[in-house]
Amino acid sequence: QDLFGPDYTTADAGSLALPAYMDTLPGSDVSKISRRQTTDVSKAHRMAKDAEKALELEQKHNHKREQKRVAQERKEQKAREREAHAVRKAQERAEREATREERRRRKVEIREERERLVKEQKEA
Repeated sequence: QDLFGPDYTTADAGSLALPAYMDTLPGSDVSKISRRQTTDVSKAHRMAKDAEKALELEQKHNHKREQKRVAQERKEQKAREREAHAVRKAQERAEREATREERRRRKVEIREERERLVKEQKEA
């Protein structure tokens, strides 16, 4: 009984069907082709790994670039906020100063008006 398939040891070499990748011209060496194919597969595998590494490096580079851009934007935003805050404070300071100056001017006007009235009353 054959439990594992046909017995290839008794069959002659001409009756075996070769896989398509091993189908060769008559007289060519099958071991050379399989070595070449092995080399091609290894080369393709290396190329795929290299491409994968290049993609990972590019993604890492893009991620770092994005992180730097976000950090720079945050830094610029904080600088704009500090500048806006400084401008706001300067405006408030100028308003307070203008209000103080207006109060001083009114006091001076009131004092001058009193002095004028006192002077008119003395003359009269």
